[in-house]
Amino acid sequence: MAGRVAEAERLYTRILDQDPRNADALHLLGVLAGQSGRADQAVALIGRAMSLRPEAAELPSDLGRVLDDAELPQAAARAYRRALALKPDFAGCWSRLGVVLGRLGQGASGRAAVARAVTLDPGRAETRAHLALLARAPATA
Repeated sequence: MAGRVAEAERLYTRILDQDPRNADALHLLGVLAGQSGRADQAVALIGRAMSLRPEAAELPSDLGRVLDDAELPQAAARAYRRALALKPDFAGCWSRLGVVLGRLGQGASGRAAVARAVTLDPGRAETRAHLALLARAPATA
């Protein structure tokens, strides 16, 4: 798997050498950087992609994942909310926002966000797991 990640990074870098404004390559290279623990690089790359494709909800959603993995929950929540402003029916994003809100001590808001995700996509197992996780979170805010 690691060889494929390195290969993908080389491919995206070659694409960007030819077209530095390729939003898809910036985004996917940023996702790979985030998965490799290079949060600063991921944030910069995904941020550049977002400036090129401000209407694409998956970009701030993936930024939220990177920020959440980097243990920056407030910034992650802002990114998830930005994605949801672009695509209000984005079930996975509602679910991830809910978990982040729970970690921020906003259990009631987190449960409401995950419940919305369940309503939007009732068969999504990850969302149901998030709902169970938040059942024990404090109810503040």
